[in-house]
Amino acid sequence: MAVSLKFLSMFGLAPAAPPRALAALSAGGAAMLVAVALPDIALGIGAGVTAIYLFTGIRMLRARRLHRLDPALAGAGIAVLALAPGLALLFVPGGALPGGLLLGMGWLSGLTLAFMPKITAFLTWMEVFGPLIGRAPVPPAAALAAGRGRLFVLALWLAGTVIFTSGTWLEQGLWARGGAAVMMCAAALVLAECLKVRRLSHLPLAGRPPRPALVFIHS
Repeated sequence: MAVSLKFLSMFGLAPAAPPRALAALSAGGAAMLVAVALPDIALGIGAGVTAIYLFTGIRMLRARRLHRLDPALAGAGIAVLALAPGLALLFVPGGALPGGLLLGMGWLSGLTLAFMPKITAFLTWMEVFGPLIGRAPVPPAAALAAGRGRLFVLALWLAGTVIFTSGTWLEQGLWARGGAAVMMCAAALVLAECLKVRRLSHLPLAGRPPRPALVFIHS
């Protein structure tokens, strides 16, 4: 949770999360692990941690100087939809597996996929345009990535996660395989967008600098 708030601050141009909120999230997570043998208490702690997490994230979003909703943030919002159901299922008899799948693939992996094109754009901008700062006009880092279709891809990923989780929980192999196929399609679309970012495909041809290598090379 704390890492996702860091992402929000770094790539969503939001203020840093309050230290008290981060401490509360860490303490709440530790308390959930300690109270795992007492489902009712752990569920209450989980609900409180989720409320703090969502409240902190919303406050950070409202404090952003740019009020235009960023596609990465909107995609992250879709991924967060899996958080509360995933936590709740952990404390339902037999729900540990589906709850873990929703948290691991729906929430955590969804957040990663939401921010990956933006992270790739930032690193590519630093590699290609960083040396040109002060010597030539440079585009903003956001110009390297396209916002179109981001919400569709994250919604596709979340839908595939729900189908896969349901199929696994109910022991329906066809559902599980179908959900996995949908998730693979969504992940492939994110990978394709990251490759487009690396190839500077969203920049105008006029004045486009030499394209970097597809893989980041540290010299």
